[in-house]
Amino acid sequence: MKIYDFFVLKILIYGSICSALFFLTNNYFSTNKEYIKSSPILKRYKAVRNSSNSIVTEINGEKREINIHNYDFQEIQDFNNVQLKMKNGFWDFQIIKEVILIK
Repeated sequence: MKIYDFFVLKILIYGSICSALFFLTNNYFSTNKEYIKSSPILKRYKAVRNSSNSIVTEINGEKREINIHNYDFQEIQDFNNVQLKMKNGFWDFQIIKEVILIK
């Protein structure tokens, strides 16, 4: 039992540290060149309990689900497109800076 506890604690501690370092380096060592991408909204999901509403859109050929905090679900139904202000991270993972819904 001690070996199991030892490895689980190591994985949780070092995994958390590595995840935090990944996200911090991806954001702070990224190029500051921001760009705007517009794409259609493919699906809309209503919030359940304390979660936020979300939409599905296509970014660079890949479907991505994006949480929408500033709009309630009735407002989201009125919009057909989304405008994303983005930048490329240090590890080539995209960072979404701002989400604007467009009719």
